[in-house]
Amino acid sequence: MPKKSHSNLAEVQSAFAAWRQRGRTRTTPLVLRAQAVNLLAEYSVRAVMKALHVDYRRLSRWRRELSVSAVPLPDNGFVELPAAPLKKPAVTAPPPLTQLTLTRQAPDGSALSISAELSEAQWRWALGLLQESVS
Repeated sequence: MPKKSHSNLAEVQSAFAAWRQRGRTRTTPLVLRAQAVNLLAEYSVRAVMKALHVDYRRLSRWRRELSVSAVPLPDNGFVELPAAPLKKPAVTAPPPLTQLTLTRQAPDGSALSISAELSEAQWRWALGLLQESVS
């Protein structure tokens, strides 16, 4: 018999049902996900999936994102995070572009041309397409 938990299965099941009745949003609220993951400490995955009408893949993803060993959420569901210094993303220069025109004439007289300003990697890709078009 499962021991009493902070959030028992019936309470979490009711919370999920109420959320669904209100017209659920695109993602499950963090509080509900955390409650579902916390249930896994005392109930089987199958029992939680069945009670909450959540598929295995989603429950597993929530478990990874919110590990059971993490600090439990307060009753109001708000967790204050420490302020992190803002870092500017490293800016890398775009690859140099080259203007070229390539034309491939097929034995049947048809031709395929590419004219553009592309990076070296993009031109390699385009050349591959030209080679495939004749094969």
